[in-house]
Amino acid sequence: MTCIIGYEHNGVVWIGGDSAGTASDMTQRVRKDKKVFIRDEFIFGFCGSFRMGDLLKHTFVLPSPQKGGDDVAYMVNDFVDALRQCFDAENKKSGDEKIVPYILVGYRGKLFNIQGDYQVAQTEDGYDAVGSGADIALGAMHASQSIKNVKKRIESALAASAKNNAAVRPPFHVLSLKYKQ
Repeated sequence: MTCIIGYEHNGVVWIGGDSAGTASDMTQRVRKDKKVFIRDEFIFGFCGSFRMGDLLKHTFVLPSPQKGGDDVAYMVNDFVDALRQCFDAENKKSGDEKIVPYILVGYRGKLFNIQGDYQVAQTEDGYDAVGSGADIALGAMHASQSIKNVKKRIESALAASAKNNAAVRPPFHVLSLKYKQ
């Protein structure tokens, strides 16, 4: 339960997220560890279990891309296969609690949404969101198209989500990663 927003434009991917750690019984803590981070040439934002974030930051082995290869094919095949192996290994250890991906990933200036069935989605709008506050954030992103400052636009969408969803809380963290060809 959270809100993660991603935006791609001119070779830069922005991802912003809230800081709520909300349990199924709706108890909540503001977490020090962030749901948005950069690792190598990837920018990530995750929702769901913070264990997923731990795995993405410290355990997941990023597959090497092929030079001149197709970025979408890399994400659909190599990236997702490695991600599935990482999460499957964790799921075998943990019993009932299953890690299910709901992740925004920026790679080479493109925004990808890795959904629960491991499909790789991209939107025509250039922005996307995941988490319990996603619909509110998507509406705010649509309504704020005239705002040119991307960081302020994402922060405003996160604030709208926090105002209208009990599982979204500041502080908000917004990072960007520019693709260096």
